[in-house]
Amino acid sequence: MEKLRVAAITLTACALTVVPLSAASATAKPHARFEVSKLVIVGHTRSYDVADADAVVKSRIQVKDHDKKFDPTSVTLSVTEKVSGLPASSTTVKARLAGKGKVVSNWHATITVAKGSVAPGTTATYCIALVKVADGTAVTPVRVSAKGLVGRDCFTVTNTPTP
Repeated sequence: MEKLRVAAITLTACALTVVPLSAASATAKPHARFEVSKLVIVGHTRSYDVADADAVVKSRIQVKDHDKKFDPTSVTLSVTEKVSGLPASSTTVKARLAGKGKVVSNWHATITVAKGSVAPGTTATYCIALVKVADGTAVTPVRVSAKGLVGRDCFTVTNTPTP
């Protein structure tokens, strides 16, 4: 009789611990349909000099699709230039598809800063402010702020005066 009572108490205790765990898993936050999961500027710590040649900076973008139905057809970057003391100006750069898997598609973009576009002796900072991803459907494209994705979303360009 005592063994039966202990078994009943044990079963009741197990049932009570299982219910909160299953309730917690049922209320888990669902993933977005798709997201820009990674953004990297190759050479983001380097300072580019545009006194003699164009600065060519490469970036990599990763789009993750959780339900495996989103098919991105285009990725564009909005790049903002900030020179101290002047208002910020921005430009748009298109990315090209570099590879695609079941869940992740990788995109590459090349940002070119023209020779002499920065005044001699000054430094400009270029940051990716927005990443836009569109698919072939009529669904509104994803717009993701680049801030907080990786922290590698800016690079500097200088124009050192030649002696």
